[in-house]
Amino acid sequence: MTITVELSPRVQQRLEALASSRGKPVEALVSDLIEQTVEERSFDEILAPFREGFAASGMTEEEATGLLDAELKAVRKARYQAKSPQR
Repeated sequence: MTITVELSPRVQQRLEALASSRGKPVEALVSDLIEQTVEERSFDEILAPFREGFAASGMTEEEATGLLDAELKAVRKARYQAKSPQR
């Protein structure tokens, strides 16, 4: 199927830059983006790369939980400090 779409010059430039950064022609990038948007994926399919990366890391569940907890605390602390008035 062939579809013609009018884009603003700004969007066209950003699309070309994104395609270039991914090493793809603009047409291939647009096709990929449309397919990703239209295709319905299960939650298991979405999480598959994360699960593979976790398995490859060699990290235990306890280590991962500890890492995530520490990062969550750090983010919460940073948000709290950003909201607190400077003294």
